[in-house]
Order: sequence, then structure tokens, then C-alpha cells
Amino acid sequence: MKMHYICIIMIRINTKIIISVCLLLFAFCGRVDGLYAGTASSDKPFILVIDAGHGGKDPGALGRSAKEKDINLSVAKAFGKLVEENHSDVKVIYTRKSDIFVTLGRRAEIANKASADLFVKAFGDTYKFPINITRC
Repeated sequence: MKMHYICIIMIRINTKIIISVCLLLFAFCGRVDGLYAGTASSDKPFILVIDAGHGGKDPGALGRSAKEKDINLSVAKAFGKLVEENHSDVKVIYTRKSDIFVTLGRRAEIANKASADLFVKAFGDTYKFPINITRC
């Protein structure tokens, strides 16, 4: 079975909007034969691996009052909690649930070992205003 990979890009917007985007992406990226156990063709639970980018010694982007690793972890845990509370047929696995460093290889290993159906990565970046957009 092919595992889907989604990157969730966080910009300077409300956390509730980010979580809503996560749920929307999750709803539309399930297996073709159905995301929910009631419609899926197998008894195997849908396995979702959520990766909170950076962590531990790797802070990621640094803002004036926050570190990317902390925001990523908060968003990943909030998203996972929403899925766990609303989709009992989905098994949620986290690459990290605390401020620890996990190598990129280990993150992939976690998803592959779990035979994940979907891998969602929460990450962010910094930018300065104004943002100049050039059309090609």
C-alpha cells in the first residue's frame, strides 16, 4: 500500500485555522477505498503518523517569542488529539511527543515500521514583512 505524505506549512495565522487545515487535509488524503473503518475494505486500522518537526537540540526557526520546535509540537499534539477523539478507527503514532531530537532517518523508520497509511509533518518557517511576490 502506498503511504501518503503531506507537509503542513504553518504561517503566522491562528492555531485554530491550522488545525482545521490539518483536519481538512486528513479527510481528503485517506485510502481510496475509504478512510473510516466502516467503509474500508480491510479490518486493519488506518495508521496516521504525525511528525512534529525539529525538537531537542534543533530549535528550527526562531521567532521573537517562540521556537519553531515548540509550535510544531503543539500543533502536532493538538491535531493528533482531535483525530484520536473523533476517529476511533484511526491509530495515531507520533514521531515525538516531547522536546526530544529525532533524526530524519528515525522519523522515516517510525512511519515505515508502523506501515503508515499517512504521514503528516507539522513545520514552520520565518519570514519578514513585506513579502514581495513575483509572478513568472
